[in-house]
Amino acid sequence: MQKIFDAHLYLWNLQEFPISWVNSYKELNQNFDFNKARKEYKDFKLLGAMYVETNSDN
Repeated sequence: MQKIFDAHLYLWNLQEFPISWVNSYKELNQNFDFNKARKEYKDFKLLGAMYVETNSDN
């Protein structure tokens, strides 16, 4: 299994913090929490990740 470290991880809840630019991207226009991120990494051994803050419309 390939080991990875995600150096650019974004997490968001669009109901709490709207982010208008994700509306243009079907794949991104949904809540993305750490549990969802873990599912995305299911084929890898996740060593860690660097959370990156994103600006909301608020």
